Amino acid sequence: MENIAKYNWMIRIVVLSVIIVNISATFTWSAEPDHFSLYRFPADGFEVEFPQKPLEFRTDKDLEYGYSNSYQALVVNPISQHSVFVGHSPKRVFEDDSIDAYLEGMVSGLIKGADEPALEYTRKIRFLGFPAIEYKYTHKIEGVPVIGRGIVLIVDGEHIRLSQLYVINDGNAEKNFKRFVDSFRLTPIDSVLSKKRFHDVTRDISFSPPEGWKRGTSKFAQVLTTFTNPGGHSITVLDSGTPAYMCGNYKAELQATQVTQDAGKILASRRTVVWLKSTAYNPAAKIKMTSVHYCVNTMKGAVVMIGAAPEQTFFRSEIIFRNTAASMVLRN
Repeated sequence: MENIAKYNWMIRIVVLSVIIVNISATFTWSAEPDHFSLYRFPADGFEVEFPQKPLEFRTDKDLEYGYSNSYQALVVNPISQHSVFVGHSPKRVFEDDSIDAYLEGMVSGLIKGADEPALEYTRKIRFLGFPAIEYKYTHKIEGVPVIGRGIVLIVDGEHIRLSQLYVINDGNAEKNFKRFVDSFRLTPIDSVLSKKRFHDVTRDISFSPPEGWKRGTSKFAQVLTTFTNPGGHSITVLDSGTPAYMCGNYKAELQATQVTQDAGKILASRRTVVWLKSTAYNPAAKIKMTSVHYCVNTMKGAVVMIGAAPEQTFFRSEIIFRNTAASMVLRN
């Protein structure tokens, strides 16, 4: 669960706002629907409109709960705060029952941590196609009555919370909340690649995996290595090791077993890499998986890098897959 108390600027703003207003109207600003501007955060993979440029914070927790990033925009006249909290935990929730319990627990935690809280409503919804919960409650900050409302959604097993806090006499609050949540969009994550390259000396294949992705072990000789993140996105590298098996053979086998989509080419160390996207149903996970297959012909056969993710969130890792494939250095 996220700890928002450390960066709850509403407490400071409530105390300071009267002083600020009394000093000069020049130092105040308001949150109105036409004041919102779009901001993008590729590291966390989202964009949203805020009433002004948000402050950004990272809260580190223990190894079990990882860390969270928060983006908070504060305004006065009247006082309000619009925030996005993004959790990054090694422990993810994927099962429906677990997701429901997690979402309800988050809202319950917010209520319990508030001063004189009164819950107005919670309701389960689908937000951008993901399981979510919407909530609204009243409470006090430094004795001042305020309203807290928001939406918490689960994406790839971790939470994203959109939050609005405002004083009860804010006539624009409803319009601002709608402008805020309607503008929120998930975008591809532009994650950095690790400075520590993977290098198989025997096969003379190397590349830079995504920073923070965990390397797995392989049970098959053709599988060179795998890297995964906690959300179920993965990168697998195959080496046919057979001069007679080239990218054309791989493509034919793929098209015989999966639904293929787009195709194209990229460059990796000045070598042409062909790619093909496919979709297949994973019966074990009970979801559709989308994969992008990058293939290079070498004297010892085809080398294939596969980036795979749940169909709904594949686009979030697509740039990561492409950048990893482009970092490959291969034998002749």
